[in-house]
Amino acid sequence: METETKIMKNVFMDKLGPEKIILSRDPSMQMIGMLVIDNSSYGVPTGGIRMAPDLTLKEIMRLARAMSLKFCSYKIQLGGAKAGIIADPNDKDKKVIIASFADTIKSIIKGDGYYPEPGLGTEDADTEMIFKTSGKPEIIPRRVGIIRYDIPLQKRYTGIGVYYCLETILQKLNSYLRQDDQMQWNKQPTVILEGFGRAGSSIAKRMINTDYKLLGLSTIKGGIFDENGLNIEELLSLKDEYGDDLINHYNSNDLIKVPKEKIFELSSDYSIDFIIPGARTDAINKNNWRKIDANAIVPASNACYAVDILPNLIEKRTIIFPDFISNAGDILALAARQKVNTEAKIVEYIKENIENKIVKILKDSYEHNENPYEYAENRALKEFKAKLSRKKERTEKLENLL
Repeated sequence: METETKIMKNVFMDKLGPEKIILSRDPSMQMIGMLVIDNSSYGVPTGGIRMAPDLTLKEIMRLARAMSLKFCSYKIQLGGAKAGIIADPNDKDKKVIIASFADTIKSIIKGDGYYPEPGLGTEDADTEMIFKTSGKPEIIPRRVGIIRYDIPLQKRYTGIGVYYCLETILQKLNSYLRQDDQMQWNKQPTVILEGFGRAGSSIAKRMINTDYKLLGLSTIKGGIFDENGLNIEELLSLKDEYGDDLINHYNSNDLIKVPKEKIFELSSDYSIDFIIPGARTDAINKNNWRKIDANAIVPASNACYAVDILPNLIEKRTIIFPDFISNAGDILALAARQKVNTEAKIVEYIKENIENKIVKILKDSYEHNENPYEYAENRALKEFKAKLSRKKERTEKLENLL
């Protein structure tokens, strides 16, 4: 029993899930993959495929749970899942490695047991190949009620959702706080952004020609900071040319270069309104939380708060916003395809749902004397448990019939 408890703790299993953990290997390709189905009671299990050389099962399980909370929060009838491939996304054999992984889970995908999306280290073309390998050449399974409309499902929708989250918090937060607790925003809201991939660059693009100032940015190659603001258009141009190494090619008079792990800590020395974690798990952790001093943390990535660190963060005046709420643009775009058929309408759908959800969380959490993260998590878990309860009732009725 002691060993079982230790294993469950280490891999983040609880009474709610996961339902399935599938590990796959192809020694001929040195491929190691994993698929975690957190739950199917809410609908077809859906989640991205992450590819990195240092992935762990623990990381994939936490990300699968984040997907469950996300779908439950917005009441989108899909289940939480996540897949991972332990490999370098820049490997020359990337396509063959992904095809090998697809071959090991093709029966699950073909049976609508898992719907893959692009994730960290993978792209739309990779998921298209997976569906073809699995005998599902249609990119979006009809089973989940989605029509493609030839609009590629890209992670930039995540960035769009995060941007509208910033806007709503900025405009609405103080109306729910007591006079003594009013947040003091900069006249030009300042931002530190982690990651400049599909989501991060999308957030930055939305800031162009607005009052927002992007002061700090990090990629896997390092971090840069300029208290006068970074030139977003120049950053985007350098990204096209150098990828993540844009960090080492950007220059300005007052530029500060720091290790990527230190970028958030600059909020202790400068007035920062928003920190946006947007890369791997545990970006906010025991090594940096004491040095973080921003008005709000609004994640673009899942599971960015290290386990057991939230109580410490909640004691700070920083608004700790739930990742499964702020970065829901991708799954809202998925849901929007059942209702609308243009890019503009998809974006409007994301904006409306993000704004409505955040206003409710802010209003109700402060009325109930809860912090926004705990309030949102408790409501998502309540919905999750209710769905599991209804599934149990159906199973018991079926047993009685038999």
